Parts: sequence; C-alpha cells; structure tokens
Amino acid sequence: MGVSTYGQMRFLETTLFVILISTLSGCSLFPSPEGFWLNYQEDDRTENYSDQGPWGGKRIIHWKKDIGKFNIPSVIKFAEDNGWKLQNNSLYNSSLTNKWVYDNKPIFPLYYKGFISHFDFSYSGFADYPRWISGDIKVLTFTTNFISIDPGTQEEIRRNGFIILNSEQNEMTLYHMWGE
Repeated sequence: MGVSTYGQMRFLETTLFVILISTLSGCSLFPSPEGFWLNYQEDDRTENYSDQGPWGGKRIIHWKKDIGKFNIPSVIKFAEDNGWKLQNNSLYNSSLTNKWVYDNKPIFPLYYKGFISHFDFSYSGFADYPRWISGDIKVLTFTTNFISIDPGTQEEIRRNGFIILNSEQNEMTLYHMWGE
C-alpha cells in the first residue's frame, strides 16, 4: 500500500468516524440557519417550521404566553447576541393587517424581495408564511447572518429576519427567509 493510498484510507476513516460520532451524539456538523431561535423560551413555543435547503430556506416559529408578555428589549438583545441587527421597529394597525390574506388565510406578506406591508398582487409563496397573530402588529425587522436574493435582479436583500408581536405582547412569531 503506497503512502497516498494509506493517507486516503486514514482520511476516509476519520471522516466516517466524525459523521458517526456526530450522528450518535445528536450534534450536527452543519447547524441549520438561525436555529438559535429554538432555544428562545422553549416552553412558550407553539409552532415550529423549518425548511432548509442548499440554496435557501425558511424558518417560522410562534410563541404564546399564557401568563405575562414578551419583553421587546429582551427579544432584541437575544437576536443581537446571535448576530441579528435591528433595522426597523414598526406598528401596523388592524385595518392593514386584516388585508394580509392569501387563499382566505392570514399570512405574513414575505416574498423574495422581502416583507411588503402593502401589496396588490397574488403570490403563491405567501401561503408559506402563515400568521397566527391578528389585530395591531408590531414588526421588528432585522438583518441576519444570511441574505435573500431577488431572482430577477440578483439583488441581495439583507433585511430578511422578522419578529411580529401582537398588541398585548403575549404572542410572537419569527419569520426568516434566506437564499434564492
């Protein structure tokens, strides 16, 4: 057996060993994008959807408190401690959010160009972003560790992480979209 063949065998053995240990320990060699949100107030989490692929993905997590409310500065600090940067904090009243509907279901209007509060077109991708919060909504807009890409122009969209809260601040939903 030549030196190069021996080296290749050792590399293969080492690679298989790392994969085996990672699988058995429950650790991932490639953590899912923005998975840190799964560690945020786990007891209050009611919905969790993640679809991550090699060219893009989305994550939606909904939390609801039976008692108390979410502390917005604490939410922002958690996000910023994990690399998200707050860009905007806006309030949308129910007369507008009641129009955020696709196929007769409430949605968060997010698509490949980002979040759009006023839209006058039908886009089937809206169905991918269900909304459990109604009424007046506060939207926190963040830049994240990932980008979205407009397929038409190849423009990079950096504001692709969103937290929405209801007016009572006892419900909160995260929306994150990245890639193409």
